[in-house]
Amino acid sequence: MGLSLTKAAQWTTASSGTGKLEFTPMNESLLKEILCFVEQFSSQHPQEAEHVFEEPLQWRTTLVASDFKTDDSAVQSHEKDSEGLPLLQFSPPAVYVRSFSQLSKLVHLADDKKLEEVRTCLEGKKVSLNPTAVKNEVELLKQLCSEGEKRALKSLRYTSDFEFSNGCRTPLWRQPHGEICYLVIEPCDTETLYITYSTAGVFLNEGIKQEGEESGYERTSDVYTDLVTLLKSRSPHFNTGTSVPVELESSTDSEEEEEQPARHPEGNTDLPPEYWQIQKLVKYLKASDQKATVLTLYAMMDLNLMQETCQLAIRDLGGLEILLNLLDTKEVRCKIGSLKILRKISHNMQISRTIVDMRGLQRMVTTLDSPNKDLKALSAETIANVARFHRARKIVRNLDGIKKLVKLLDCGTPNLAQVSANQEKDVEVARCGVLALWSCSKSCKNKEAIRKAGGIPLLGRLLKSPHANMLIPVVGTLQECSSEESYRVTIQTEGMIKDLVKNLRSDNDELQMHCASAIFKCAEEKETRDLVRKYKGLQQLVSLLGKADNKQLLAAATGAIWKCSISTDNVAEYKHNALQTLVGLLTDQPEEVLVNVAGALGEFAQIPANKPTIGKCGGIKPLVNLLIGTNQALLVNVTKALGACATDKDNMTIIQQLDGVRLVWSLLKKPSPDVQSSAAWALCPCIENAKDAGEMVRSLVGGLELILNLLKSTNNEVLASICAAIAKIARDEENLAVLTDHGVIPLLTKLTDTTDDRLRHHLAEAIYYCCMWGNNRESFGEAQAVAPLVRFLKSKDTAVHLSTAKALYQLSWVPNNVITMYERGVVKVSCSVVVAAFLSPH
Repeated sequence: MGLSLTKAAQWTTASSGTGKLEFTPMNESLLKEILCFVEQFSSQHPQEAEHVFEEPLQWRTTLVASDFKTDDSAVQSHEKDSEGLPLLQFSPPAVYVRSFSQLSKLVHLADDKKLEEVRTCLEGKKVSLNPTAVKNEVELLKQLCSEGEKRALKSLRYTSDFEFSNGCRTPLWRQPHGEICYLVIEPCDTETLYITYSTAGVFLNEGIKQEGEESGYERTSDVYTDLVTLLKSRSPHFNTGTSVPVELESSTDSEEEEEQPARHPEGNTDLPPEYWQIQKLVKYLKASDQKATVLTLYAMMDLNLMQETCQLAIRDLGGLEILLNLLDTKEVRCKIGSLKILRKISHNMQISRTIVDMRGLQRMVTTLDSPNKDLKALSAETIANVARFHRARKIVRNLDGIKKLVKLLDCGTPNLAQVSANQEKDVEVARCGVLALWSCSKSCKNKEAIRKAGGIPLLGRLLKSPHANMLIPVVGTLQECSSEESYRVTIQTEGMIKDLVKNLRSDNDELQMHCASAIFKCAEEKETRDLVRKYKGLQQLVSLLGKADNKQLLAAATGAIWKCSISTDNVAEYKHNALQTLVGLLTDQPEEVLVNVAGALGEFAQIPANKPTIGKCGGIKPLVNLLIGTNQALLVNVTKALGACATDKDNMTIIQQLDGVRLVWSLLKKPSPDVQSSAAWALCPCIENAKDAGEMVRSLVGGLELILNLLKSTNNEVLASICAAIAKIARDEENLAVLTDHGVIPLLTKLTDTTDDRLRHHLAEAIYYCCMWGNNRESFGEAQAVAPLVRFLKSKDTAVHLSTAKALYQLSWVPNNVITMYERGVVKVSCSVVVAAFLSPH
């Protein structure tokens, strides 16, 4: 049937199956034949009709809700598959069908529109919107929301910041309708658009502006295949004056799940000789006996199976299905021959996806239980190649494949440095098992499954191996899993840090890279940082910086140095050349390296002696130059480093000369709370140590208004950092007057109900300095700031006590404030006692 559509069907475009079916007698005949086949399938093959498709058949149906004899806009069948998904789901205008039985029923409902429905099904493109694809498209479009005339959109935001585990941002009761998220988009040339993203496509709604609204969900426009198409239809500016990112123009499909196989020309002139050899061998496989099958498999192995032409030829000529079917036989030689071929051709991602579609993973996981060690090793290695995308990894887990793979790691060899001939196969089985676990470990659920199956101690045992081909997948799996805290703690307690440090001295760059990456992630824990120092790993990490041409290794090494330098004891261990080398890496490097280098310099600068060294090595200028970037993690680390360096007078002079303070201040406009808070913290030492700081702050047009506006943030870290900055700014009388005129007192007062001690400390400090102008003390009292401040004294944080006492001391100059303090249980003591108790150095 598929061949008929490809060869005989007449389409309106040159690319078969991508256009519309022409209204010709040939097409009419084909449609009737297909319709007859579908209608009769359930009665002629009732058992097969109940078989659930691997992927649902999806198209934009001509049916409406009334055809299903219901008033509901969405319809789904009572019958469901093993995962609880309905076998038929109607979510206008899309329909999803998962079995021939349901397809027959749907065609029956179409009544006099049966042929039209079949035509639509064949013509229709697959509805492929999913949360991952949606998120990718939205993130790319956000790049077009910039400042200036060249921007394509003014703003784009989700109505809800909360994301469910399935990736949706819509209420639970809307998700059965296929709705993924709602957007509010402000174009440059037309009114605000309220948009629904659903599995069926993208369309305008009645105006959902924020999370929790109970109305506004109805569709008010046509359904578009993607957001770019909708925007082009609604905004002439977006359509004509915008350079849309290539990623958006090409496809919004999830790269991981929706990658489509490449099409190859039908002509025979360009096919290489290997193609015809494979065609003959596949024919032999189809018709030969057991012995001939084995010989044919070995003949196929002699071909260059790493060549894409050969790989795709095996698939296209039906050889892949035969190879997978051989795994169901009892003949071990046939299974081994098949797996040796599958192991090679599965390096091709298209082949891997086809293997999954043909239920090949199920057969491979079953083979892991075989007593034959060669079969187990080959199956595990092939699984390692196939499990490179989410759906494959999930299938392995659901089939208990993780437990079976972990079981392979127990090779029963206490000394991996001295392996007997009999033990070599056991070690090879373990190596292949680790390769498969490495691929599977990219899924969070699989990481947990590996841990529960007892994989960590077994990986630790294999970490003693002297062979790089074993160590690379072992360390690769460990570093992949180290993103989970439970793994980091276990790696440290199981004594693996010593082995990771030892392998940093390997001659193998890939092994060094994975070891450094594992240390990078594990060094989040203080105990791990101490162990790296104990086992002399710090200087070894610095020595890896000499391999600057290997960017992956460089990123891993700089990351490990950064995290290890969080402990000041480690910073003291690094030699002077480490700092110079790091500064030299601030230019002409990938962002991943720059993030880590800036992070490391920020930690190095916590030691006073290192601050002038960074300046003398020329580190300030490249740090300031990085402030104009867009990478949030980089901006956070750069501002932290500059803030730490700014306490050195010479460094601060350079920062001012390079206009660095203005650049840091401008980061307060960024939408990221992390960037905002990091920039505000960096401004504090800059203001404190700048020459003529008051005038410098006043020269920043709109700077004080920007600071005050951030007092409306809902992020406590942003609020604390802004309060700290206000405490520095308010030391200048003119700036304090401007802050007062712009309403700093009510804004600070609104924050006094906080229970966050870090915010309390800096808020009280800001109030203390803001009291020193005009009638501000009285204004704080009138704004009801005194009583909440008294409650700050109940905190267990001594820093909060100190700053609060200072603020209350200033406020106590106003009699009404003293009365409030007394009513709240504060006994006013003499100024000298307050000064002695709280303002003396601690």
